[in-house]
Amino acid sequence: GNLSGAPAKYMFDSTFYGCSNLTGPAARNADGQFLHDIWPDTKYASSCYTNTQIHGLSFIPTTWGGGGETCAAGNYINVNTCTPCPSGSFCPGGWSEPIECPANNYCPAGVEQPSLCPIGTTTSGTTGATSVDQCTENEYPFTVTTTPDTSEFSFNISASGTFYVDCGTGATGTNPQTITKTDTNTQAITCTWEEEGSHTVRIGGLATGYSTETDYCGEYACGDDTSYPAISFAWNYNVASISGSLGTIFPTINKGNGVLSQPSFIETFMYNRYLSGSIPENLFEGIYGQPIAHMFHATFADCYNLSGSIPENLFSGINGKPASYMFSYTFYNCTGLTSIPAGLFSGINGAPASYMFYQTFYNCTGLT
Repeated sequence: GNLSGAPAKYMFDSTFYGCSNLTGPAARNADGQFLHDIWPDTKYASSCYTNTQIHGLSFIPTTWGGGGETCAAGNYINVNTCTPCPSGSFCPGGWSEPIECPANNYCPAGVEQPSLCPIGTTTSGTTGATSVDQCTENEYPFTVTTTPDTSEFSFNISASGTFYVDCGTGATGTNPQTITKTDTNTQAITCTWEEEGSHTVRIGGLATGYSTETDYCGEYACGDDTSYPAISFAWNYNVASISGSLGTIFPTINKGNGVLSQPSFIETFMYNRYLSGSIPENLFEGIYGQPIAHMFHATFADCYNLSGSIPENLFSGINGKPASYMFSYTFYNCTGLTSIPAGLFSGINGAPASYMFYQTFYNCTGLT
């Protein structure tokens, strides 16, 4: 990323706490020194960030300053010349280089922001679409597989829009379900089956707005400026695996401008203790632009059985000015994760925000 300006209080407090096996370049500065040797107390980031001592971290810039030429929106700097953005990418302007068009959006040449595919269509996980013609139908872009002892399965949606839920074979009651929500209040969706077993729950539809209530109170976040999650499986011990894209169903709306436009995934999979396997690379495709406060706060907290590397493009659509608590606790206690990709937070730029990486990788003992 390209963070710039004065550091914020506690912005990296305990970010890698307990990651005793982390030995890759993200754990050292440019001279090969371990961060804990040169920066023993992350609570004093404000006093430490007066030089470029630890720029070895992939998401920390080599300078807090800035300057030079900037370009108008829809253009980018190409060898000191402002050039129209190429098709398949979007260019917010300023110092930004072309950003690949996220999945489920299309980007003709010279655009400032992507355009969302029409309702009921997606790019099926493909990025870099140049035309609306590349948007095709995809009714159920996200799937949950339950544990073998499941006879009932519930989750919450806090968004307006029309949503589809297929509970699969053996489901009782109306199936598939069509849920039309004209408000953003929290609504529980439930699947029940005649017999216990491992079931497949497919989810589709499209959100049209997100909650403006900021009094959400969960396990790791509670208080002012805390939005409700667009969808939540928190505390659900029957989630065994996930696949596909939530961002297709809960995308950035209206290019991220104004209220109700950006989803929150605060505590979405928190305490899914039997959720195993890797995190889907396209999980948040369709989400882009400037983040909101608490956007990925504790999203995977205490998912002990997640494994493998964090996908490099998991947050690739997120760019612009940081928000407070945006990645706090995100992978808290995810002891099975093994590595952090170099570009995980590469789109973030601007002045740091308070607690933005607070305990992000706390006790991720499997990181190396």
